[in-house]
Amino acid sequence: MKQILPIILFLGLGLATAQHLCGRTHYDHVAIDCAVPMPMPVTAELMVGCCPPEEIEEIRPRMPCGDYVWIQGCWRWEGRWIWAPGFWMLRPYRDAVWIPGCWTPRHDHWVWTEGRWR
Repeated sequence: MKQILPIILFLGLGLATAQHLCGRTHYDHVAIDCAVPMPMPVTAELMVGCCPPEEIEEIRPRMPCGDYVWIQGCWRWEGRWIWAPGFWMLRPYRDAVWIPGCWTPRHDHWVWTEGRWR
């Protein structure tokens, strides 16, 4: 029994890890200073005093199936500019169109408008 218990725990941990990874999108970050976790989508207006760097041209991986839409990567602000890479996302409904987020200059700041489905 003592020999079987570690094997059961190991298999259970592996299964839990696989279930955790299968249901979420994995992000690799590129940061100007250092990598930090990707922030949650911004719901309030975010204003930054400097313009974002040039967009990074990404190579899209193959689409998982026909109901997915490519969500282009973008620069996020977390005390420094961090590139959040693009990913495939399942459409929430049949004719859904993704309107990408964007940084817009306003007076002496840059303002982030979050992407959304239309």
